[in-house]
Amino acid sequence: GSGYSRKVVFNDDGEVIATQVDSSWPSDGAWGSDGTRRMRKSRKEVRGTPLGTVVVYEENLVWNESFVTIMPTTVRAMAAAAATVLIVLILLLGDLAAAALVACCVAVVCLSTLGAVYWYNDAINYVTSFFIIIAVGLSADAPAHVMHAYLESRAPTRQERARVALEKLGPSVFKGCLSTICGIAITGACITYIFAAFFRYLMTILVLAAYMGLAVMPVVASLVGPMPTHALPGATAEAA
Repeated sequence: GSGYSRKVVFNDDGEVIATQVDSSWPSDGAWGSDGTRRMRKSRKEVRGTPLGTVVVYEENLVWNESFVTIMPTTVRAMAAAAATVLIVLILLLGDLAAAALVACCVAVVCLSTLGAVYWYNDAINYVTSFFIIIAVGLSADAPAHVMHAYLESRAPTRQERARVALEKLGPSVFKGCLSTICGIAITGACITYIFAAFFRYLMTILVLAAYMGLAVMPVVASLVGPMPTHALPGATAEAA
């Protein structure tokens, strides 16, 4: 029995207080190759056993445990980030409708980033969830700038205000997105998973955010944009 000495723990009185029992899991159809499902089923099998407290442990279960908690953690973090961004948009833009339009653009980018996980044949893990969360903040920049210029415009119609906003901040937004894309382009040649994921998802977010700010937001604002925050040029003269 000396070969099992490391698998039995005794107290000072010589009583057995803990043991380790090795087991193996079959990889047939009943168990499958899903480690998370295997972990849950194993814990369910030993729950309520008359042997006392039984802990199912394997080195890979550390990673499987992360897969169990990553989705609810990501959802909570995204909800907190979205609420914060929405509050900031309302305070800085000063218009609830304008903030709602920018928030819609942010939601589209976030959902597209989530869909990119499947498109890149990836999985929801600590790396991909990080980029899904930061997409909330990164995607708000371009649409918010264009919407701010739209609200500051003194043009009489929605279409003209959208055109003025695009002419005023469109080049700056484009250059900002382009410079960031050029800055991360070098990571596209990396083969390490973290850097490859950094390139793929950050590039996806930046391109979609630029598209939302330069193409979608001006069109949406020209159709259903809020009323101007400043008096129209002829309003003062008519009032006088």
